Amino acid sequence: MLRTLLRCMLLSVIMWLSSCVSQPSDKLLMDKGLFVGHENYYEQSHLDELFGKERGKAGKTVRPNIGLALAGGGTKASGFAIGVLQGLHVWGLMQHVDVLSTVSGGSYAGYWYYSRLVRDTGDAFQAPGPFDSRLLLGFFADCLPARYQAVLPSGPVLAALEPCPKRNYTNYLPDVPTPGIGFMVMGNQDRYRYQNYLRGYQDLFSTGRNMFGAHAFNYFSTDDDDSINNEFVENSLLLVGASLINVVPNLLFDWEWNVSSTQRAYARGIARTYGASPPLCEKGGCFKPLFWKGEIRREGDIRIARALGFEDIKQAYERKGAPLWIINSTAGEDRSVFDNGKQSDVRFTAFEFTPYGFGSGLYDYHLGKLEGISLTEAVVTSAAFFDDQQKGELSQPGRSLAAAGMKLSTLNWGTSYRNPKNLDSSYWMHMALPFPLYYLDRLKNPDKSTYIHLSDGGQSENLGAYALIRRGLPNIIISDHAGDRSGAMQDICRLKTQLDEHKLSLRLPGLEGLKRHCEQAKDQAWGYDVYNWRHPVLLGCIVADQEEGDSCVEPTPTERAKGKYFARLFVIKPSLGNDALAHALQAIAGACFGGKGECADRVLAACTDDYSASPSPLWRNAAPASCELYGFIWKNGPGTSGMAADRCPQFPQYGTVAMTVDSSPWMYGAMRDLAAYYAQRVAALFDAQGRVDTQLFEAELRYQTATKIGREPVRGGSWLFQPKAGNAGRCYGLEA
Repeated sequence: MLRTLLRCMLLSVIMWLSSCVSQPSDKLLMDKGLFVGHENYYEQSHLDELFGKERGKAGKTVRPNIGLALAGGGTKASGFAIGVLQGLHVWGLMQHVDVLSTVSGGSYAGYWYYSRLVRDTGDAFQAPGPFDSRLLLGFFADCLPARYQAVLPSGPVLAALEPCPKRNYTNYLPDVPTPGIGFMVMGNQDRYRYQNYLRGYQDLFSTGRNMFGAHAFNYFSTDDDDSINNEFVENSLLLVGASLINVVPNLLFDWEWNVSSTQRAYARGIARTYGASPPLCEKGGCFKPLFWKGEIRREGDIRIARALGFEDIKQAYERKGAPLWIINSTAGEDRSVFDNGKQSDVRFTAFEFTPYGFGSGLYDYHLGKLEGISLTEAVVTSAAFFDDQQKGELSQPGRSLAAAGMKLSTLNWGTSYRNPKNLDSSYWMHMALPFPLYYLDRLKNPDKSTYIHLSDGGQSENLGAYALIRRGLPNIIISDHAGDRSGAMQDICRLKTQLDEHKLSLRLPGLEGLKRHCEQAKDQAWGYDVYNWRHPVLLGCIVADQEEGDSCVEPTPTERAKGKYFARLFVIKPSLGNDALAHALQAIAGACFGGKGECADRVLAACTDDYSASPSPLWRNAAPASCELYGFIWKNGPGTSGMAADRCPQFPQYGTVAMTVDSSPWMYGAMRDLAAYYAQRVAALFDAQGRVDTQLFEAELRYQTATKIGREPVRGGSWLFQPKAGNAGRCYGLEA
């Protein structure tokens, strides 16, 4: 009886210690001049004081004008984010982007972009002065996969689309002449290797070659690719071993040793796919393994990929004119499996890494480098979506059960670093305390915790926009590409509700009742119909106004000088949206899935003819989407596994975890091309000097305000299948 009582008392103490962490207050930020809602925060002198170290781009003192936020969402997000970068490069806007802020899967894309810029531009990176951003276009060069060529008529048009070789997984064309400045760096040969490499190494957990010559690189669809079974067996065995090693350093004591085998596999996959440089075929980088039909490309040098450092990124920004890169993680959420607290405010938990420093509202912003972390590791922590710090996705008791499972099994991808605000003596005293005494650390003020535990940036703010807002950028492009099949707009709502507490109002006039929707977002009873989405580039603003409404009136120069904040928003949402896509998909559905013939002609017309009938000022006479995008829809339409239970296509709303574990080169290509298509229309809203075309912006904003996207009830995770009057039907006629 006494033993049972003592056990209950001990459990009560543990749970009490686990729930008694104090919450930081806004006074912590106000005292340091970091509270965004303060009336003087956005005065230029104050912003210069906070961010002066960051304002030396390409040898000039620059107050940033355009920021690009690439949201989280794993491998799904990375493909879409790379497409956004491609679209902005093709239209020349990327050279005017001053700040790039990335989260999770968006950080994969940032890692790829800066790795190419630093490692693969040759002498251009070492030469003094900024370079022409067109030198980077070659990294996006790609050919039309053979699987889509069958649905297009052969002839000059197909040849102009640069078809890939039909039986060569490397897409190697040794005799292609240099077409111009875009491919100057890459030379004449193997010009598609960067995109080919990204396609072939999409599965981050795939291991390297085995005794039979099989390889992590593959050009299979997810239906045909069974490598995931081998990965599951191998990683499960390693997980058991890691769990045994985990007992002493991370359960009996709180030493925060990183023994997670799955996190190491994940980190290696990120470095291999996005950091490593693709080897040239003509230099032995391609080979034919046993039992394969064609050649494949070897993986690049991961050691060199991991050597990319913050100093390289600083040089890219200061000397070459690249955007300032901000990598966003989460720090400050509770790591206890017994935690019952609510999700903390983004202003405290959003943790940034830049070439100049690191920090958050809770832990302060510091110049220099956080001890023990490399740039590659910062990317991995930004994307560590399995972690016991997770609060955003689960409620109690599921959250505690999941956190306990992660902690025990080492399926825990976040990483802890010593808090630089603490003395060495405090750190070593904590290291000496066994369970449950190490929970005494929770009695400290949260900013004095022994460790800074970093995990997925999406747990604080999944868009990456907060880092741009607190720097006062007046033009913010957001690629909101996380999975959102129900149209819940959770990430937008999270940012909006947090900005409300900063006395700022986020407005997207093209969405009906956004404020009311965000207030109801937790119960997921309503959502915006992503399959009847007419504004894939949503325009809006952030204004220093507590009143709700659709107005996006820019402050006067006098009001700006006094610190009144205003930002134009350009939000890209991955959906089969706009009138041109709707028109094309309805035609393709009738010809390719309705048995009426003329499928090839319909697909070719969709990807080569401009659609001029759109009522949207932004999309009128816009260039068409790519043939690969329409080819993917043709391959994954009705009658295939590409259709979901709700009778709509899986594309482009794949699940984040599912696609990260098991993606394919074809999913990647379609996500990339859809994003590039939308990003080019964002670029059309700016002139050659990077200034907003206010006339076009306001005309499109009026159109979106007059044609709002409405909300619909969601039942059981699927849509109610009630076609609207005058609507062509669910999913643009692509219903199963």
